Amino acid sequence: SHEAMTRLPIVALSWNIMHARDASRAKKYFYCPKKALSYASRMKLMAQQILALDPDVLLLQEVETTSLRDILRCQEAAHRPMSVAASALVDKISSKDGVAVLVRKSRFDVIDRSTIRFADHVGTDLPGVVGAAPFLANLRHKENHAVVTTVVEKETQERLHVCSVRLYWDPVVPEIKLAQAFLFAKALQRYTDASTAATGTKAPVLVGADLNSTPSSAVYELLTGKEVPPTHAEHPCSVHGRVGLDGVPVLQLDQAEAFQSAYARVLGEEPEYTNFTATFRGTLDYILMKGLKAEGVAPLPKEDVLKRHVALPSVECPSDHLPLLAEFSWASWPVTWWGDLPDLGRRQRPVSHPQKTSWGSAAQTTTRAV
Repeated sequence: SHEAMTRLPIVALSWNIMHARDASRAKKYFYCPKKALSYASRMKLMAQQILALDPDVLLLQEVETTSLRDILRCQEAAHRPMSVAASALVDKISSKDGVAVLVRKSRFDVIDRSTIRFADHVGTDLPGVVGAAPFLANLRHKENHAVVTTVVEKETQERLHVCSVRLYWDPVVPEIKLAQAFLFAKALQRYTDASTAATGTKAPVLVGADLNSTPSSAVYELLTGKEVPPTHAEHPCSVHGRVGLDGVPVLQLDQAEAFQSAYARVLGEEPEYTNFTATFRGTLDYILMKGLKAEGVAPLPKEDVLKRHVALPSVECPSDHLPLLAEFSWASWPVTWWGDLPDLGRRQRPVSHPQKTSWGSAAQTTTRAV
């Protein structure tokens, strides 16, 4: 029945797969064998992991033309073809990488897409910043993007907005990342508002995000609905004394613009690590949502597993970032436990079921949202 079909869960995988230029930095990743850093070895592991996790929606960061092509070929060869619903690969930067959204061909049709270049929205969302020359120049110089696509589920005609985003990487400029997060959220809301106006109905939003920011950051506070005042240490007014309140006021998203984090919703907190190298270990990556219910998430490896080969990347994991996997139902669905899901003839695998991961350890059963 139509009611039964609408209960089919959505499995989303978000992953910063590490671009080739970063993988070539042998001194940075001195602990990783040279062969394991080669593109061929990394792509083999990457393809195996994506196939094992079997997502309906694949949200990629640091993806390049070659890696995007090869992921599509591997999915096709495994008879699980995916479509590129949206992508933005930036030729202006040396790594020539970007972000992309892929969706399962058999399940979704793509009906719209857009690229959000954060710097293009400064005049709209931070019009007073014009007088803050150094900050403005730095913000507008950054070639960071998000892509958003609207897909429709073939069986139910339900719409879903899906987005992949990556903020600027450098930890010494948190105010730039905060401004980018604000510009991203505002631009994404305009996109979804336009879709709502055109169709007469709202659609949920799913975001795979490398925020390059920890859960204690102003970026995370902003996107999850908290106010970031000018007195905050990472607010542009605090970092740049000449940026006054007229330039960058109190930063806050309204209720419609703010997100929930899937991992925090299910586990009660973010994972301890999503990025694990010799010089940094912490959480930078998230799966964010609006209008969806996170039913479960795949647990991430413990520290002792990650340290087996010193850090990431390694012979067991092809990126310095871990893949995040979550399973969603529509927020209106009365489904709270895996046992409530009907037999729909699709693989009945909760994301937390025990299986071998790319780093060789069995996954543990995770807590479900209640």
